[in-house]
This record gives sequence, structure tokens and C-alpha cells, in this order.
Amino acid sequence: MPRSAKAVRWEIYLRPNAKQGKPVYYVRAVDIQTKKALLTRSTGSDSRKAARELIAELSAKMDFSRLAAAKTGSVDAASAAQMENMPLSEYFVLFWEPFSKIRNIVSA
Repeated sequence: MPRSAKAVRWEIYLRPNAKQGKPVYYVRAVDIQTKKALLTRSTGSDSRKAARELIAELSAKMDFSRLAAAKTGSVDAASAAQMENMPLSEYFVLFWEPFSKIRNIVSA
């Protein structure tokens, strides 16, 4: 069952950061149905505005359906079949490519 950005609740919270000496805002996407955290990212800033901008950016570019599937272990059959027959060396290359779909799923 596909999950759009509307099926995700965003949370903004502060965490202390010893390197910067001040708290840093983080954003977290939580699946409304399962209540599982799908994604957590640091803004690297103590600005709430930066957190809202990061939420807008992630909402536009993330595929929450695939992310939720990866978190629950139900990756679609086509992706699983493709990876099943892939040599490990190719998987590593595919995983480390900056804009790889596999990397987006696994790193979530």
C-alpha cells in the first residue's frame, strides 16, 4: 500500500551538539499507520526555519512508499529480484552511488 508524504507526520526536535556548543534541530518522518520512524535527519543548524526547509526538501524528493517498505522488510518484488541476481561487487557500486535508489532505501 503506497504511502504518500501526506501519510507521514513530521517531528522537529532539538539535540545537544558538543561540537557546535549549541543544540541542533533534527527532523523525523513518522509513518502515521505504523507509527515507525521512517527517516531522521539533522539540519546542522539551531534554526527552526532550517528544519522546516529540510522537511520541505525531503517531502519533495523522498519516496515514502519504498522507504516504508524497506523499514518493514517488504521491498517490491522487482527490486528484490534485481538485487538477488546481482553480484555483490555491483551491489556495492550501486549502493555507494550518491543518487542510487538502493542507497536511498538502505540508508533510511
